[in-house]
Amino acid sequence: MGVCLRWRGLGLPLPGFRRCELHTVHEASVPTPPHWLAERLGLFEELWTAQVKRLASMTQKKPRAIKISLPEGQKVDAVAWNTTPYQLAQQISSTLADSAVAAEVNGELYDLERPLETDCHVRFLTFDSPEGKSVLWHSSAHVLGAAAEQQMGAVLCRGPSTESGFYHDFFLGKERTVRSSELPLLERICQEIIAAAQPFRRLEVSRDQLRQLFKDNHFKLHVIEEKVTGPTATVYGCGMSVDLCRGPHLRHTGQIGALKLLTNSSALWRSSAAPETLQRVSGISFPNTELLRDWEAQREEAELRDHRRIGKEQELFFFHELSPGSCFFLPRGTRVYNALVTFIRLEAEIRGCLDFLRSVYAVLGFSFHLALSTRPSGFLGEPHLWDQAEQVLQQALEEFGEPWDLNPGDGAFYGPKASW
Repeated sequence: MGVCLRWRGLGLPLPGFRRCELHTVHEASVPTPPHWLAERLGLFEELWTAQVKRLASMTQKKPRAIKISLPEGQKVDAVAWNTTPYQLAQQISSTLADSAVAAEVNGELYDLERPLETDCHVRFLTFDSPEGKSVLWHSSAHVLGAAAEQQMGAVLCRGPSTESGFYHDFFLGKERTVRSSELPLLERICQEIIAAAQPFRRLEVSRDQLRQLFKDNHFKLHVIEEKVTGPTATVYGCGMSVDLCRGPHLRHTGQIGALKLLTNSSALWRSSAAPETLQRVSGISFPNTELLRDWEAQREEAELRDHRRIGKEQELFFFHELSPGSCFFLPRGTRVYNALVTFIRLEAEIRGCLDFLRSVYAVLGFSFHLALSTRPSGFLGEPHLWDQAEQVLQQALEEFGEPWDLNPGDGAFYGPKASW
């Protein structure tokens, strides 16, 4: 990994890290790694080794056979605390194993490398599903957090997936902010973490171990006290980064085929007596670069149709800083607005008349049958106005829900009509 030379003085084993250089514009600006980063990683490695030994001992002493139900009714044998969903995916096809980002085990989202514990139904998730997108974007947020820790010495707060990507909030100090000019370097470090294919390792720890892992992060300590209600919780290690998280995550960072950082802004941490300002960086990621290019093309088209841009360029309306959220119409925009109001009002008035007809006839016990009479041969006015009026009447009749007939050419000379 390109940032490994920053940490070689720590004397820590860095599994999966490659020896290579990261060249920046100002080499002197590369920060000194915070001491807690090394301490936290050392404790994580110690706890991880203990967990690996514990699981190995369980499978060797008491191997237990379990039954796995796969999609389409297929059933396979497995070994509890040993067989993983990824191994099952490999048995089905290499294509599925490569494209799967997570599994669903008895309805619960599950890491592909997490051993199965009992008889269960297993379904594999790819990026095409909403759950698969959430997993890939959540893992991308962890990559962004790791880059912010390594480059900026950030204290991580939260890094979720969203409906359209991901973001990470972190604390840099009261005066420090993230500048737009720093996003390319931050993105470059993310790319190096991705290229290193660093595994996501799930570790279950006690509350006391959680407090020890995050003793230098008051945001995480607050979450531990407020949100962790059971005796244990999970953390995920990825390269140098360790974060409190329920998961699941990708098998490794290399499954993120393309990542792009988009915006930087600020956010507030309100869980303390005095709200603290956090830095928020958001981004998007995909399993391959082709999907990213498609997304960028769609985004460019959407920007061309952005109402804020069109309104300004076509002199339809404007906004003012003294009244945020208020739209002030210019003459051209007023004409468009009035035309839309007229169109909506016509349909609303017709529907109102029909609703009144139905309510009165229902009270009196009468029945009725509707008909739409269209343009006669000796009509007055412009044909396009007739077409518009007939469309409005037809739309109102269809939304009214009662049966109606079409009487072509039976309208009045001055306009179409709905009769009963």
